[in-house]
Amino acid sequence: MGTEVLMDKQQNPGRTDWTVKELAECAGLNPSRIRQLLLAGEIKGYKRGPIWLVPNAEAQRWLENRRG
Repeated sequence: MGTEVLMDKQQNPGRTDWTVKELAECAGLNPSRIRQLLLAGEIKGYKRGPIWLVPNAEAQRWLENRRG
């Protein structure tokens, strides 16, 4: 499922922000863990109302660092 999200982001460059759910699926983590990382500042994101969003460049950076 994570590969589908990543391919969607690459094929739709106009969509620059990732939702917590999308990032969690791509990383193979629970969305609550992504929220914890956002709150801790380990992933840089912003809130639009109650929804956390992660800019594409930050999501790609974090995913690359996570893979080592």
